[in-house]
Amino acid sequence: MMKLIEYFKQKLNSIHCFLGLEITDDFIKLVEVKSDKENGFTIHQANMKPIHANLIKDGLIINLTGVIHILKTMVKEMNLTTNQVHFMLPSHLVHLHYVKVPYIRVDDIHKWIYEAMNSNRIILPFKESHYDIIKLNIDSNQNTEVILLTAQQDEIKVYVKALEAADLKPISMEIKALSLYRLIHVMEFIDTEKSFLIIEINEMVAEMSIFEKGTLQSIRVIPVKRSFQKYSSVRNSAKESVSFKMVDKNDDVFNYLIQEVKKFVHHYVYSINKGQEKFEYMIISGDIKELHEIGYAFNQMFPYEVKILEGNCLGVQDKDDLLPFFAVPLGLALRGRQ
Repeated sequence: MMKLIEYFKQKLNSIHCFLGLEITDDFIKLVEVKSDKENGFTIHQANMKPIHANLIKDGLIINLTGVIHILKTMVKEMNLTTNQVHFMLPSHLVHLHYVKVPYIRVDDIHKWIYEAMNSNRIILPFKESHYDIIKLNIDSNQNTEVILLTAQQDEIKVYVKALEAADLKPISMEIKALSLYRLIHVMEFIDTEKSFLIIEINEMVAEMSIFEKGTLQSIRVIPVKRSFQKYSSVRNSAKESVSFKMVDKNDDVFNYLIQEVKKFVHHYVYSINKGQEKFEYMIISGDIKELHEIGYAFNQMFPYEVKILEGNCLGVQDKDDLLPFFAVPLGLALRGRQ
């Protein structure tokens, strides 16, 4: 069984800083993490800016100049210690493939993957592809397990162009589910060897992901159509977020979300997993204000322990108000040198 556990056990190297960047249709969020061997990691600073209409649509950058302007503004405000950034791509733009690599040096894994693609032992889903690798653990046969993340090169180039124009150096790409898993695991929020469901709710979409014994099993993204009120930009705080009223059980959007979660869980448990494994936890995150109300309602409707991914549960000193709003970019930053 492929696991993420061994990869996430690696501690961040001493006295280093890393950035995590999340760009969605509605917000750009940037977190800087500092780490050292004695104190572990600390959130140095965080910044969030709203996205104006028609700059990004469905994860694709439409107005490159507008996105660059926002990024430059954020970088200037934060006076960053580093420019090395891990950035997120929307899940629907990325293809995930689990690969077993012979036990070799970590530095040689990229070379092995490249040679495997050239010899057609690994077939990429796109004609012009960009890929990234997340190293997992060593299995019982001494193979190195990795996740190969692949996206269309043209889409990646636009993101990279925007980042480099803002004097940021992209060092990896990733998806939301893996970033949230990393955060949950590093902070020991739950026992990540258990089976659990993450629901990340944003203004226009909700993303559901299932993990079983440290392995990402399934992802689904659903649209959430609603009217929202955006606040002004937030720096070093996330107390202000979008206004999202969906806690009324008679509300169409709330009922839609409930039904989609039920269908997603039912399909996995009974069609894919054949009823062999049940979930222990349902973790709710996102940048909407009513997460606690939604969590309470979910707790009444599902037979799982429902937990809100928030700062006072994660023990982030002096920065409790940053979570869950900055959970995704924080998880990205925790990737460190990888």
